[in-house]
Amino acid sequence: MKTILFGGGFDPPHRGHERALEALFALSPDRVIVLPSGKPPHKALSGGADGEGRMAMCRAAFAREKVVFSDFDLKQEGKCYTYHTLTHFQKEDPDGEILLYCGTDEFLSFETWFRFEEILKIATLAVMSRDGDEEVLAEKKARLEKAYHARVLLLDEKPVMASSTEIREEIEKRGFSDSLSPGVNEIIARRGFYGSRLNERRGAVLDRILSELDEERLSHTLGVERETVRLCELLDESPDDLRLAALLHDLTRRWRDEKQIDFLREAGETVTGEDMASPAVLHGRSAALIAARDFGLDTVVCDAIRFHTTGRRGMTLPDKILFFADLIEETRRHEVCQKARSHFYGGLPGDPAARLAWLDKCVRLALDGTVSHLQTEGKPVHSLTIGARDDLSRAPQ
Repeated sequence: MKTILFGGGFDPPHRGHERALEALFALSPDRVIVLPSGKPPHKALSGGADGEGRMAMCRAAFAREKVVFSDFDLKQEGKCYTYHTLTHFQKEDPDGEILLYCGTDEFLSFETWFRFEEILKIATLAVMSRDGDEEVLAEKKARLEKAYHARVLLLDEKPVMASSTEIREEIEKRGFSDSLSPGVNEIIARRGFYGSRLNERRGAVLDRILSELDEERLSHTLGVERETVRLCELLDESPDDLRLAALLHDLTRRWRDEKQIDFLREAGETVTGEDMASPAVLHGRSAALIAARDFGLDTVVCDAIRFHTTGRRGMTLPDKILFFADLIEETRRHEVCQKARSHFYGGLPGDPAARLAWLDKCVRLALDGTVSHLQTEGKPVHSLTIGARDDLSRAPQ
């Protein structure tokens, strides 16, 4: 077999690593073995994620056909040397071909590696470059080939520049990073890696949803939080409480209709016949009550939870942000959601004031789509949704 060993700290695995994996698949391997490092001799890991956690993140980032995940390096005691890893997998398939992935820094320092000459006898080096390093890499390749009869492949793929240190710093500030796939961000949020819980208040909300939401709903909820923060940053709105609203917006989504109705009536709320005809709207109201009661969220952000499925006349900016984040968050697979996301970010103006008007337009289009879909399906359209659509339709275009 042609085997590629794809090792690294993966602390965390980011878009740059994903691009490198794509480049490796251009070499037509029979398998790619992903190997999170144990204790690498040349650099210290951040300490923010344990080995099992880094493996879980790798599975989220790299899962595809022909990818195999190995904990061989993780199980080694003491420093983990590439030579030992190579000889282990060579014994598994003595007649096979082994390629060893190297990043730019690793390749340029290759002659400092433990038993590097033996490594060159066993494996072909597959090297990922950085922009601007092509000439120095070509010189290094020529020298290794001349001095040691090395076999070196320079991967023909434009790299994604990403710094693991900067990503961890971003996570500590935002709770996630746009340089990571949704699945990796989700694992980080679930396990609190790299200071991602941010503060005690968000930590309490996370504990609540981790205990009450099923896997699919939790993935969506964390996606809505990330999207809410992105929209707040684009629109110069504070994300602090609204991100908590995003985390809580579907807290009661699994409740039976009867439980929703009983809870609302016990809280002194009226449940109308129109509400009963569109029972999916009830969970926004019940979740809003819990957000206020248990977490002290103010009326503005609780109303964003309350109306996140319907909208309403006079929607506030938090209303619009949470409504739209719920629609376009990146784990949504419905075609209409993906188109709305692509349309929004593809046409996003540079001017902050123009962005507010653009959000209004995109929310109105989303409401138009909701009304049209429900009418086509012969389902009732809540008056709150009609009111929100008509209100935004009268706004200047």
